Amino acid sequence: SPVRNYLHTNSGGDASEAGDIASPATNSRSSKGPISKLQEFVQSSKAHPLPSSCAVLQWSHENRMAGSSLQFRATTSFLLDGVPHHVLGGWWPSKKQSQRDAAERALAFFIGMCGQELAKGKDGNNGCKVRSQNGKHEEAPEEADLEAFVGQQLQWSCRWEAQTDQAYDGALCKATVEFTYLGIPHVFAGKACTSKAAARADTARRVLWYLHASGYENAFEVEQEQVKALAQAIPEPVPGTWPPLEALGSPVSTTASAGDQELDLSPSSPTS
Repeated sequence: SPVRNYLHTNSGGDASEAGDIASPATNSRSSKGPISKLQEFVQSSKAHPLPSSCAVLQWSHENRMAGSSLQFRATTSFLLDGVPHHVLGGWWPSKKQSQRDAAERALAFFIGMCGQELAKGKDGNNGCKVRSQNGKHEEAPEEADLEAFVGQQLQWSCRWEAQTDQAYDGALCKATVEFTYLGIPHVFAGKACTSKAAARADTARRVLWYLHASGYENAFEVEQEQVKALAQAIPEPVPGTWPPLEALGSPVSTTASAGDQELDLSPSSPTS
């Protein structure tokens, strides 16, 4: 993984050194800024290298008025091991400050928190394994596995969208799931499917594969040609799911506020 590659290159292969990289704002041993460090980290992926013609980091910004002052919040987007990622920063008086903050947050998570997990010998995840099959919901095994893996309730959202492709006449559903991982709110999305159940199962499988859950290591395989296409323009998050709910000002919690309810983010509900 990029975390392993970066730690091996910059710390002599010892993941216990991650703390030196985890706090880029206070690391005085390097003249590199957080944005340069993040670019270096993203480019450290050897399995799925980025095309040289593409920007390593892509940026988007929001703004708001805070009293009489204008503030900015940046989201940085990049491909990590062939998977699109978006990292949200905080509100700052300038765009450049907001970009640095988003980069620092990305470094603190991927190299700091994830690096510390590697140092504990937990293979890049939080040490949880998919729990016993006893009592699992047979109708939604992937969702049950994911909830067991992260050890908390999941907040699901589903969005139906009409298809313009003549190959399929109707609407498809894309499911997103939100939960807290290593203390940070995360949102994951899957592919569009013909039913909510299939969409949620697909998203759960993708998250379990991404987090290296036991039994899901080979559920997906990243294709280099797809990486090249994604690198040109990283897909935006599913409308209505970004920023994460916990980033909008609600208290951080490891339990979703409405675990048994599903948000419908469809522009208009399907007729069938």
